[in-house]
Amino acid sequence: MKRILKKISTLIIGTATLVLCACSGNSDEIVIGEDGSNNRNAIVSFIDDYSFYIDYIEYQMVGSHIEVVGYDEIEHVTYVKPYAKITIDGTTYETKAIRGKCKERRFSDGTLVNYFSALPRSLEKIDIPSTVTEIGEGAFANLNIGSIVIPEGVVSIGDGAFSGCQNLDSISLPSTLRFIGHHAFFNCKSLENISLPESLTEISWDPFRLCGGTGDILDYFASGACWAFSGCSSLKRVDCYAVKPPVRFWAGPSDIDIHVPASSLQAYQEEWRRVNNVIGDL
Repeated sequence: MKRILKKISTLIIGTATLVLCACSGNSDEIVIGEDGSNNRNAIVSFIDDYSFYIDYIEYQMVGSHIEVVGYDEIEHVTYVKPYAKITIDGTTYETKAIRGKCKERRFSDGTLVNYFSALPRSLEKIDIPSTVTEIGEGAFANLNIGSIVIPEGVVSIGDGAFSGCQNLDSISLPSTLRFIGHHAFFNCKSLENISLPESLTEISWDPFRLCGGTGDILDYFASGACWAFSGCSSLKRVDCYAVKPPVRFWAGPSDIDIHVPASSLQAYQEEWRRVNNVIGDL
């Protein structure tokens, strides 16, 4: 890849709102020529042999695919739409992941974990490319987004992916999702409802901790972790369709209603002894 454009470090447009997206034709794809020209009139700048900006969003080549890993320092960005397919020097790459950063990770000793999003903190809306299969660690941490749709094909939501998104009140999860990581929705205080798909097989520690506004959560998984809903003071009900109770699972408040398959009621009562209200009506 040739280094042909100067890196543009900062864009500040007074107090205006900046929208970064492709605006014509098939907006999911961009073709970049050797001279930096492209079919989207986008601003392109190369960082090194594997990293580059398109309209101030940082992409990185990882093997045969591309990941969204950051952004150039910009202000007042409320909406972005990363490209699903990027062709450079005649080779087409698909965007497979969005991932942020984590600087401290000693969970067991209480060390504070700081997640840094891959996107600007002012962001209120993002269209995730249909090619993405992984929402990585800290991908959307501490953003202002109010709702998000995670597309079909995503199989994993990493540690702290939506941690600190206090305005997030609606999220749609795909039927392909299999894993939710530690603190994935930590402190999402506005999150009131979330439906977890039947494809889900594993939940890590504390994924919904301190989701204070949560009222109802429809839940399904084959393997769970302790304190999955700890600190969810408003949580009233969890539906768990797993025939075999998830091991080491603890839903959070002891007075919530856990609805389980009727045929598995005794097994749940034995496995989740600290939950007072286990109801076999599913």
